[in-house]
Amino acid sequence: MNSIFFKAQNLAYKIEQKLAEHKALSQNANLVDSSMDISGLEAEISGSLKQLETLLEGAESNIEENVNEQMFLRQVERHKNKLYEYSSTFKRQKSNVLNMKRRQALLQGATISKSLNSNEQMLMQERMHIEDSLDQTNHIIGQAYDTRDNLRNQHSSLLGSTNRVTAVSQLIPNLNLLLRRIRFKKQKDKVILAVITAICIILFINYVF
Repeated sequence: MNSIFFKAQNLAYKIEQKLAEHKALSQNANLVDSSMDISGLEAEISGSLKQLETLLEGAESNIEENVNEQMFLRQVERHKNKLYEYSSTFKRQKSNVLNMKRRQALLQGATISKSLNSNEQMLMQERMHIEDSLDQTNHIIGQAYDTRDNLRNQHSSLLGSTNRVTAVSQLIPNLNLLLRRIRFKKQKDKVILAVITAICIILFINYVF
């Protein structure tokens, strides 16, 4: 199972590098000329995302056979959150690339720009607004996933604390019983000592007089 998470970590690192490279290319002023490079890079990123998804599905199906089920479940959940974040980022960057290509085509007087009427331009702007809203929604969902993980970890901590308190409370009655027995034995010893002392005094008085 550890080897699976090691592979997942390497894939995550590779995806992060490719996403950074894709972002740099998407900011290229001559984006239309670099379309081939971006297309190849997007294919690589899509393949890596699919590999990570398949790897996590396999890990999830094998968790029940492992004694450290809860720990591995948390690791799978963390990698799934990363996968969701990478997929959202990739989708957003691809959308930015497409929009930038369209803008460049419009500025350069490309054929596509000549066929666009005012209604199509309005639709394009509306689509861009919708994509921005989707990006914000994805960001909020990602924060919700993080909050859920934090609450789950806090629940585990509280559950462990409750178990420890329960164990201590079970020991307290036994401890109280032991203390009562000790006090009773001390009182008994005092009574015996007092009786012995009294007998010795009586014998001493009889011996003297």
